[in-house]
This record gives sequence, structure tokens and C-alpha cells, in this order.
Amino acid sequence: MSREGPEAIGVGRVGADLYPAAAQVRRPLSRIERYHRYVGGFAGNVATGLARLGVRVAIVSRVGDDGHGEFIRAFLEAEGVDVRWLSTDPELRTPSRSARSGRRTASPSPSTGPPPARTAGSGWRTST
Repeated sequence: MSREGPEAIGVGRVGADLYPAAAQVRRPLSRIERYHRYVGGFAGNVATGLARLGVRVAIVSRVGDDGHGEFIRAFLEAEGVDVRWLSTDPELRTPSRSARSGRRTASPSPSTGPPPARTAGSGWRTST
């Protein structure tokens, strides 16, 4: 990121989007064994697109202290997005979504069990 600062700032939700491997798209959800993971959420998608167009962009959001959060931070940094305002919540998980056969359904990642009442992208807290 340039010392001149960002030209644009994306504010909002980021999460991990999980898509079945191509050969498994038509399988029932219970039989899907392999997923491809991508950064999702409005703020993540817009920031990535702007960075690819050469815009100096930063993101204001948060992720959980988990593997999805680490993946999102590394992906955005590699794309050239300034992540200094991408905070990590030590208590909440990074939101994840799975998509199958063109239908998006909210679900936990396969290894984490049932979803919590709130995820890192579901609300904002202020600290003093």
C-alpha cells in the first residue's frame, strides 16, 4: 500500500465462500467432500476488484481468530488490499457460506460444527 493512503475504503462484511469442486457440484450436500474457498462478502469482493484495477484500497471489517480469517487476510494482502483496519475478533468465528447448484445456503465450515449465534461479520461492537 502506498504511503499516499487509500483512494477507496471498503466497509462491511467479509467471509469465506465455499464452493464444491466441479466434479461434485450435483451431489447432495452430505456427499460433497472437496470445496474451493474464496473471499466473499461485499467489502471483500469490492476491495479485491478495486485493487485489481490498480486503485489503492483499504478494507474496514473483521474476521474471527480462525483459519478462514487467516485465509481472508492473506488473500486480501496478496491482492494489494490494505488490511490495517481488518480486525480479528478473538471470540467470534469468521462467517462462511457454501454454494451448491446455483443456490447459496449459509452453513458452518465442514470442520467447525454448528454455527454460533453470532459470527465476526454479524454485528459491530465499539470499544473504549
